[in-house]
Amino acid sequence: MSNDLSLQFDPVLFANRGRQFAGNIPVKDMPRIIELASNSDGEFYVTMTFSMSSLKFPMVKGTIEGEVGQTCQRCMGNTAVPISSQFQLLLITPDSLELASEEGHEIFEYTGQVITTASFIEDEIILSIPIVAKHADIEKCESPVKQWMHEFDEVPTDEKDNPFAKLKDLKL
Repeated sequence: MSNDLSLQFDPVLFANRGRQFAGNIPVKDMPRIIELASNSDGEFYVTMTFSMSSLKFPMVKGTIEGEVGQTCQRCMGNTAVPISSQFQLLLITPDSLELASEEGHEIFEYTGQVITTASFIEDEIILSIPIVAKHADIEKCESPVKQWMHEFDEVPTDEKDNPFAKLKDLKL
């Protein structure tokens, strides 16, 4: 990790101090993202701001920007999937789940231990990755797929068979 990102954080301590940090996390430091990605190149820019909620629970607000290389499910070629995520989480222990649910924020449950920053961010990235990866623009897909997809676009609308056309000839 680079810049001023902490490798680990204690939610209570950081929230009490109002800590803020930002920096880059390389994809190679996130094994679960590597499993989903077609390559381990790149990094994510992360910002995190800690505070206390109205009921005195630690809270973290942040952003994640970057991209994950994945296999396009149209053409099976590589594509860069942009990730732009914002999160605001209440960090709670299991025994305070009921009280924390009154806050109305999304909840991240932990067991009172120090949290690894890369693992925490990895969870948020996984939630942001689309179920089906594909090129945003079909023109970027490999040639055979483009030709196949364009065949559907070229059918004139007046030549399509109307399934109800024969009904007009029926008499009641």
